[in-house]
Amino acid sequence: MNRPLPEPAAFGFAAVVSDVVIFCGGITSAGGQATNECRLLLQDRGHWKAGPAMADARANAAHYSDGTMVIVAGGVDGSGGARLNTAEKLVDGKWKPLSNIPTPTEGYLQFIFNL
Repeated sequence: MNRPLPEPAAFGFAAVVSDVVIFCGGITSAGGQATNECRLLLQDRGHWKAGPAMADARANAAHYSDGTMVIVAGGVDGSGGARLNTAEKLVDGKWKPLSNIPTPTEGYLQFIFNL
């Protein structure tokens, strides 16, 4: 099944949460600015719909998902490309703020492990 995003976007992130594909952030073709929008691809319906918006517009951010939630951190903002130090967690359909990361950054890989 080929289902392109409703609007082209670059440098966003994608994850699968509870069998729903989620695509958030990135730089959209409308104005070339980072966005806070998220889109959900519903497998049973085969189309994209608007999802919960992140608190911060961001592109080129790190993300992690375990299939039940998504964490996103850093990236660049939508107002001029400043690096972000904010982090958010999508759980139960809502974005919740997390503690800021120590250094504003973009374009890195994020993973979580238990020691």
